[in-house]
Amino acid sequence: MKDSQIEKRLKNIIETAPLDLLEEIKEKPVVKMLRHDEITRQERKKPLVHAMIPFASAALLLFIFGSWYRTYQVVDSEIYLDV
Repeated sequence: MKDSQIEKRLKNIIETAPLDLLEEIKEKPVVKMLRHDEITRQERKKPLVHAMIPFASAALLLFIFGSWYRTYQVVDSEIYLDV
């Protein structure tokens, strides 16, 4: 089918479409689904990155505490006195 034929058919469809179609669609009752499938489910699955955030933050806190402990709390030297 040529582009000119497609344009003529689309123009014809638009011209013959009823103008109050939107109001008719709005007035129809909405049927709610009892069960949702994967496409219509409202919940989104958490990506792996979002699941890893608590573990990454815990690892970061352990690293910060470990570096602070190693720097300031570990004994640097010992002095023995024999009396």
